Parts: sequence; structure tokens; C-alpha cells
Amino acid sequence: MGELELGDLIVDDVKKLSKEILSLPREVSIVTHRNADVDAVSSSIGLKRLLSRIGIESNIVVPDTISKSARAISQEEEIQFSQDEVREFSIVLDTSSTEHVSPIQLPRRGIVIDHHSSQGDLSRKYKTFLFDRDSLSMVILDLWKEFGMKPDRETVLILLSGILSDTGNFRFSSAETLIQFGKYMMEYEIRMHEIRDKIEVKDEDDLSLRMAKLKGAQRMEIHRLDDLIVAITEVSSFGGEVAKSLVKLGADISFVISELKEEIRISSRCRDELSLSGRVNSGEIIRMLSVEFGGGGGGHSGAAGLILRRETSKEKLKKRILEIIREIRGLK
Repeated sequence: MGELELGDLIVDDVKKLSKEILSLPREVSIVTHRNADVDAVSSSIGLKRLLSRIGIESNIVVPDTISKSARAISQEEEIQFSQDEVREFSIVLDTSSTEHVSPIQLPRRGIVIDHHSSQGDLSRKYKTFLFDRDSLSMVILDLWKEFGMKPDRETVLILLSGILSDTGNFRFSSAETLIQFGKYMMEYEIRMHEIRDKIEVKDEDDLSLRMAKLKGAQRMEIHRLDDLIVAITEVSSFGGEVAKSLVKLGADISFVISELKEEIRISSRCRDELSLSGRVNSGEIIRMLSVEFGGGGGGHSGAAGLILRRETSKEKLKKRILEIIREIRGLK
């Protein structure tokens, strides 16, 4: 029952996951990653409500903050931020890296449910259920179906918000995800504006976000590598939003380094047509940086992030980012 089973990896098997869940203790914690995004929060809420239906009491624990785009959805359920709230069995969602759930100390027993192909150290400790899905929220919807239960309309709305967000408004979506998304919209008579209203952030209402974007542009280093424009900058907050804004300004791929009290975070975004064509891939570059610098990273081809130790040299990071891109593109 979720004991520390080395190398116990189950791939794309909702039926086995449902059986595992039925064997869980009656009280568990759902733990997701730091700076939890919409998909992480949505899938946590969807799973918590499913567990309640089958008689398992759970709480949701996030290590530190919730991303700006997920704050509205996070109001739908109480979310804890304290180590004291972590129970003796944890279900870790949307990550398999202890670095991503730090400073939370996970208990001896638990399982991981994830949809990222790059697996971290937790997959060597906990039984891990890995799914080839565009978002974890889709996995949770599949799990409801496997249990033969129908979620209420608000829960479906929350989970569809997670799917919409994690696919970049369907820019990185598979045809299967689009079909299933549409079926749920039709069945529950949901309009697209209801989903978008859950996650859209109006920049003009947030002075600090606008300032971060302007500072990111002001401090930006621009590098031309053959036909690629690479932007690297530093800000203290809103790394993901700043990275996205640099791509909108004209960069093919952007990297934002944020130096915090105890860590360094890197956020990367890539122009859609480049990531989809495979010419350059934020997720692959972040994965390589994670291996070399020893941090916890993850994401997708168009959007990825990494958390590193505070003592990591920012200049070495910048240099290595450019070297990796040159290596991938076969440039000198």
C-alpha cells in the first residue's frame, strides 16, 4: 500500500491507480509542488472531492505559494501551507521531485501521480503512476470515470480549467484532449468563458506584475544563435509571466532567473511554432540544466521551470543555457 518500493512505476493504468486508491488509509494528504499552477491546484481539488466520495478524508498541502493564475481556483477548497498539516500518507501530484515539494518533509508512505515524462527522485521512493496526458486534471477526470462516479458541474469546471491552462489554451493539446474536453463541455453545458474566467489574470490590475515585466525587459540580455533569438533576464518574482512576456516581445525562447532567499528559480517559455516543430524545447533544456546543476525541474516543450540551490552561480547558468542551445542546434 504505497510503501517505498524502489523502481515501482506504473504507466497509463487508471484501473491500477483506482485499486491503489481503494487500499489507502482513511486519512491522507494531497501534496503538490511549490508555486502551484492551475493544473496542480485543479487536480488536487478534483482528487480531494473524489476521495471524499469513496470515504477517504484528505487535505491539500502546498509547500509555499500558489501561482497568480491559480489563486481564484484555490479559493474553492481550503489549502494548507504547513508541515504540521502533512499526514502519515501522502499523495504527491504533478511532480516526482522532493526539491519541488521542499521544505515539506514527506512521510515514509505515499504514492506519486504525475504526467511529466522526466521523473525525479520520488519515483524511486514511492510507487509512481505516470500518465501520458496533456494535463493531470485529465487524469483525475479519467479516475472519476473509472470509479463510475459523476463529478458535479463545479468540479468539472475546475478540472477543465486545469486542462485549458496546462495545454496553453490548447496550443500544446492532443486531438484526444480536445475531443474529451468538448464532450465534458457538452455534457455539463459549460461555456468556454466560464472556464477562462477561472484562470485569466488581468495584468492591468496588478502593479507589481507590470513592474516585473518592465524590469525583465530592461535587464534583458539578447543573444542571436543562428536564426534563434534567446532572451535571458533576472527578476525577483513573476518569473513565468515575465518569461511569457519576453516571447511576446519577440524572443524565440526566454529564460528568467529569480534569486530568492533560499533558492534560485528558472522559468522558460518558448514560441509555440518552435516548440511544436521540435526546433527548440524549453522542457529539454531545463531537464539538462537540472541534471548538471542538481536541482528539481520539469515542464513541457513550451514552458518549463527549475529550482536550484541558492549558491548556484547565475553567470554559469546563463553561459550553460547558451551552450546547451548551441549543442542542440549543432552550432559552434
